[in-house]
Amino acid sequence: MELKLTRPLVFFDIESTGLDTFDDRIVELAMVKMGDGEDQSFEMRFNPGIPIKPDATDTHGITDADVAQCPSFGEFASEVAAFFRGCDVAGFNIRTFDLPMLMNELARSKEGLDFPIRVVDACDIFHQMNPRDLEAAVAHYAPHFIDEHKQHAAMGDVRATIEVLGAQLLVHDLPTTVEELHDQFIDPDAVDIGGKLKRDGEKIVLTFGKHKGTPLDALPLSYLTWMQKNNVIGPDALHHLKTALSKGYRMKHARGRRY
Repeated sequence: MELKLTRPLVFFDIESTGLDTFDDRIVELAMVKMGDGEDQSFEMRFNPGIPIKPDATDTHGITDADVAQCPSFGEFASEVAAFFRGCDVAGFNIRTFDLPMLMNELARSKEGLDFPIRVVDACDIFHQMNPRDLEAAVAHYAPHFIDEHKQHAAMGDVRATIEVLGAQLLVHDLPTTVEELHDQFIDPDAVDIGGKLKRDGEKIVLTFGKHKGTPLDALPLSYLTWMQKNNVIGPDALHHLKTALSKGYRMKHARGRRY
């Protein structure tokens, strides 16, 4: 690898109980340190002390049983912190996920990273060098349409999208009906077009923010009010929010009344 180092560089990756960088926990950590003599590596699984979410297990394949007998992260926090000491860090999508989660785990054990720290995130480089917008899609699927696309604004985007979709149907093994395309590329549990709500069994839960995964009718009244005031939920699912807000208000102010 042609990379000039002024101090050691630690590449690392985390597998976790979920995607919340504060409330979820690390179940596996892998690190490789370069530029400090011979490359050093560290790989270990941890018992997170909380259940691993099914979606997380589907992604990384690690179950609660797999880590039941593993040590806690706290038992190795000082060793992990020492591995990073005096180093810069690198990885893929670490800026928004792995690094915040690692810092939160270390903080729980009163450990931390040395700051200032330099971050090389290959995900940032990938997105910058390979933009994922309509212009990039036109260049990939319909290069013959580039000049025409550049000459127009909104209508140019519309016609470019038509060209791109037509090319996608030719290049990929895709359904050829709108109904089938819709079904293939939408979350079947999504409640609203924006994907802010989804069904989880009999409940409707949030898919974002600090209350992610919480049933709508179990949210604090203040948070429901904030969502309504700021038009967080689109009009196609607003009735669900109003129903939950109504129930929340009754529950908060019932004061022992029975219904």
